[in-house]
Amino acid sequence: MEVAVPQQKPKRKWRKRALWSFGILIILLLSVLIAANVFLSRSLPETKGEISLPGLLEPVTVVRDSSGVPHINAASEHDLYLAQG
Repeated sequence: MEVAVPQQKPKRKWRKRALWSFGILIILLLSVLIAANVFLSRSLPETKGEISLPGLLEPVTVVRDSSGVPHINAASEHDLYLAQG
């Protein structure tokens, strides 16, 4: 009497590993993008509006040129360094 043994399909572990690797890569990429967005949004200086700074003796103006370089106009060195720092 012969017993029929079903043929086993070849294991395809590489597909499973590739899908897991791809999923982990996507999760890491999204994590890096979110972290970069949070870091950059918090580290940029305020460039519009007015800020009240205690300790100033005279008004100080800060103007940025087309390249984004700030130019500080102050009546005294004290006010200049206070506005700069």
